[in-house]
Amino acid sequence: MNFTRFSLLAFVFFLAAASPVTATTYYVRVTGRDNGNGRSANNAWRTIGKAAKVVTAGDIVYVGAGSYQKSTAVLFRNSGTVNSPIRFIADKTGANTGDAGDVIILTPPNGQGIYTWYFSTAKHYQIIGFKFKRNPNAPQPIIARPSFHTTPECPCG
Repeated sequence: MNFTRFSLLAFVFFLAAASPVTATTYYVRVTGRDNGNGRSANNAWRTIGKAAKVVTAGDIVYVGAGSYQKSTAVLFRNSGTVNSPIRFIADKTGANTGDAGDVIILTPPNGQGIYTWYFSTAKHYQIIGFKFKRNPNAPQPIIARPSFHTTPECPCG
């Protein structure tokens, strides 16, 4: 009887450990609030920086149309994996966020840092569909850390 119970518990533990981790889908909109949970278009976050702090391997972040700018660079510290990259997708059609149009990432104003998005040690990201624009008042033309791989849809760097 004890052997059967132990075998059943071991099997359940094995199934739990072998189960794939489920990815979470998050949303960012210019009308969002960073104190929400970010898990629906109606509860979207306001800043990409909030999403960058939370995402883990396999997660997807849909970003609604509009211009996004911070006073300092957004720091990406968490990494995806080769098989489960972290994806930031500009929702240009509005199909996921309800906000159709270009998603524009502006460099910080007045030279507050040289990068818009900074991938210090983060790896395995897919950045899709964003437009990066340099603020004419920013002294540096570099807008993204070149140590990450982009997709052809991303005019980064």
